[in-house]
Amino acid sequence: MSNFKFIPLQEETYQGNPPVNPGCAISPNSRFLYIAAQYAIYQFDLWADDIEASKQLIAVYDDFYSPYATIFNTMQLGPDCKIYISIPNGVDVLHVINRPDEPGLACDLVQHGVRCPLQCRHAAFPQLPPRRHALLPCDSTLSVRVGMPVPSNGVMVMPNPASDQLRARLPGPALRPATFVLAGIGGIVMRRADIPAGAEEAEMSVADLPPGLYVWTLESGGAVAARGKVMVVR
Repeated sequence: MSNFKFIPLQEETYQGNPPVNPGCAISPNSRFLYIAAQYAIYQFDLWADDIEASKQLIAVYDDFYSPYATIFNTMQLGPDCKIYISIPNGVDVLHVINRPDEPGLACDLVQHGVRCPLQCRHAAFPQLPPRRHALLPCDSTLSVRVGMPVPSNGVMVMPNPASDQLRARLPGPALRPATFVLAGIGGIVMRRADIPAGAEEAEMSVADLPPGLYVWTLESGGAVAARGKVMVVR
């Protein structure tokens, strides 16, 4: 490490709470530094002659609860070139900076812009080794989805959460005709997709379904062969 610089982050208290600085991240082009100060987020231009003077306030906590306060916590650059911001309370959302290479408000920070399938307590990101951008740059064409496919008796239903298309994949060719069924929590069937004998997967559109938790079942021969849950998000 060389050319060390100390930049004090001074801010007023928020509703009587002192500032806390739990998170930071650097834009994909290595120009902008983002600092999360619990109730505010700042951007610094690392290419500026006076980095401290380049400080810009780009977000102030908007008093949103889901179900607890969605204040700012740790930050991490995703493989899709966006910066994600976690929340220290037990909530089901993340904040996101959609264009971190842009200066000021053009970086497009969206508070609670990512809905998670589950409520997490003291949400934090995994501790990953530092990224070598020259060898492994982020790719803005990627689409990051929160959650993993749900296995049940070898059946994979993905993506989970889903927003457009939902696909059920069997562990092998169906020995007899089957039906992939999607129902609301109250048991009302919303979608059906037939799986002919010899096929291994089925797809259905969920683009027009209300967001929420749904139950899927794989039915064959008048019996339920597999069951699971999937989130539909917008």
